[in-house]
Amino acid sequence: MATTMKSAATDQATQHSWRILAIGMLAVRFVQGWIYWGGGSRRFIYGPQKINPAGHSGLRQARQI
Repeated sequence: MATTMKSAATDQATQHSWRILAIGMLAVRFVQGWIYWGGGSRRFIYGPQKINPAGHSGLRQARQI
């Protein structure tokens, strides 16, 4: 019976480890979202004319600088 019971210290350490892991994963998710939004907003919101290859300010002209 003693082998099936967990000590309170082990249980708290396990909960602490899971909490640290969750906070780390949340931080990574926020950074990924920030990077995704930064790329998407530049391409689709702030400068959609830059995507148009037929336009006068297409990516082809931007690469020739």
